[in-house]
Amino acid sequence: MKCYNCGKIEKIVKIGKELVSDIDRIETDLKKYSEEEEKFMPLCQKCLKDWQDGKVKGIEEKWIAEKNKWEYISLE
Repeated sequence: MKCYNCGKIEKIVKIGKELVSDIDRIETDLKKYSEEEEKFMPLCQKCLKDWQDGKVKGIEEKWIAEKNKWEYISLE
């Protein structure tokens, strides 16, 4: 996965026995989607904080209109 806002590539680290991603998946109001994954917008920790603080406006609407969602959510 990569961050939809800044393009940062996901980094997965092992904490104890669990694998943890530095990219969060934010549920959107996407009405139609071909796969469940497309409903979730990936954001890195910095962009997530900026989005929560209102510094990244309109990104959810942009994600809903995005035609190439799999470019951001597919695993390499």
